[in-house]
Amino acid sequence: MNRTLTKTLMMVAALSLAGCDQNTQKVEGPSKEKRFELSEKCYKYGKEYVAEYLRTLDSKERYDEPEYHYSMKLNTCLVHVRIVEMMGELSIHNSRLVDVFANKILVHGNFSRNNGVEKLLEQIFDDAPNYTAAEYFKQKDKYFSE
Repeated sequence: MNRTLTKTLMMVAALSLAGCDQNTQKVEGPSKEKRFELSEKCYKYGKEYVAEYLRTLDSKERYDEPEYHYSMKLNTCLVHVRIVEMMGELSIHNSRLVDVFANKILVHGNFSRNNGVEKLLEQIFDDAPNYTAAEYFKQKDKYFSE
């Protein structure tokens, strides 16, 4: 075989293989820029949700800094808010994980804690499971990892 034909065949083979590699690459979802844009949008709408929610609080209630997460898997904005009301040895905890875009509470943690013992309180939201601290945070972490 002459050198030109050999080089041409090698080039065609290389280009064919390169094309195959491109077609078999996994789709990774939105670009880094798009993920950043979605996260910013989540933070903006999440802060609006939290501000509205905190307006309803009694002045004795304390709250943790809210957490925001854009879930690629669920394609939505999640917000975690935790409020604690202290009454001596007794504390009342109200945690919620909210799908901001759907305005829906996904997981709820409404319980009392007295001397380290937690007791579930009344189920406030019929369609959201209510948990004590350990299980609530386990569920929240699962959602925030997606």
